[in-house]
Amino acid sequence: MVATVGFHEVVREGVTPATLELLRAHAAGINKRAAKLGLALRPVEVAVTREFTVRDPSDALGVRRLPRFDVALVVPSVDAVVLPGFEGVGLAQAADEGDVQAAGTCRIVTRFTGVDPALDLAAFHADAVGCRECGAVRRRNTVLLLRESATGEVFPVGTDCAGVYLPRAANTVALLEVLTAFPKLAAGDADDGGAPGAHGRAVYGLREVLGLAVVHLRANPYVKASGTADFDGPRPTKAVLQQLLHGVGAASDALRAAHADVEAAQAPGSVDAEVDAVEAWVAGLAGGSDYERNLISSFELGFATERTFGIVVSAVAVAKRDRERAAAAQAAPKGGYFGVPGQKIGQKGTKKNPLPPPPAGTVTVVAPYDGQYGTTYRTVVVLDSGEELLWWASSDPGVSVGDKVTVAATVKKHEEFKGAQKTVITRATLTRVAP
Repeated sequence: MVATVGFHEVVREGVTPATLELLRAHAAGINKRAAKLGLALRPVEVAVTREFTVRDPSDALGVRRLPRFDVALVVPSVDAVVLPGFEGVGLAQAADEGDVQAAGTCRIVTRFTGVDPALDLAAFHADAVGCRECGAVRRRNTVLLLRESATGEVFPVGTDCAGVYLPRAANTVALLEVLTAFPKLAAGDADDGGAPGAHGRAVYGLREVLGLAVVHLRANPYVKASGTADFDGPRPTKAVLQQLLHGVGAASDALRAAHADVEAAQAPGSVDAEVDAVEAWVAGLAGGSDYERNLISSFELGFATERTFGIVVSAVAVAKRDRERAAAAQAAPKGGYFGVPGQKIGQKGTKKNPLPPPPAGTVTVVAPYDGQYGTTYRTVVVLDSGEELLWWASSDPGVSVGDKVTVAATVKKHEEFKGAQKTVITRATLTRVAP
């Protein structure tokens, strides 16, 4: 007795090119996996039955058209895992390969076709799941869920012990892992995106993921976007968002409630505006690095898969950083450099050798820094003519931010920092003047 795999036809109408490519990629993956496992399995088929265009709703003139397809799929469905006295219920799989490690959100339970949706499987969402055969309770990538016909008891079995119930257990469970991912996609989740309690292997709408990331990062700006968090540090955004999308249990419900409160506090339209800005930023990338190339290809698909989820989420933080850098460069003084290195400025002249009057400006920064050799003061003066003077000194400059001053000093050098030109001065004297 082995897993009984049935087939049924599914018709998808009006799918996008990105969804069509995803369906084809999933079908090819299932066929390749079945061949590698040496299992006799009818190939999954994806056939386009009609190609047409629809009006782009974002085009007010109604000129732009978008391609759409009607697709017929031969979809595998896991009907049952059968052994006398037992019935297959489903699989409990680690969410996103173990990246989501929050209480109650570590495992995605997928029911086999025909299993009563009212059957309570909440206990199998936990991170550590036991095995009825070996008794070991530990983290497992995949657990097979069986129900005893006589008692109705549902129990977990690890893949190593599944041979007690299934011939060629390793191959059968490996095939089940792949097959359970496809029916959900074929039913339409590729267009609808993820949702709380949805199948963990579904794809997510690109703008939905970006919107969640925008709201979360506005409330938690100093966390990693998608990398692994330190043990004592904040959880990465990727893990939090996946818990929002398909987490179960009290912790996930509380997280969604807190997220809803933050979202409600945002200015109307501000989240959509930032998502638009992120998409525009990605569209403008040159693809000069592996990160940029991967990001561009992920956005061109129009959705996020579990493989691309992290890089899609990271785009929100990286785009914001680039916008802030561009704004800082735009706000920086545009007057260029003042004087030439070695030139004395603001010195008193004589009748025979008259000199220009001392340059005047406003103090914008006075910042002390304590170091090994005492306190060093960093002072910045923006001249009325637009140039920026930078002075490092071991003594207090005797002025405050906002003071109007004249400057007597020697030009030490010219330098550029983050796109802003700065004139470094030394042996300076700043004299307060009336505004």
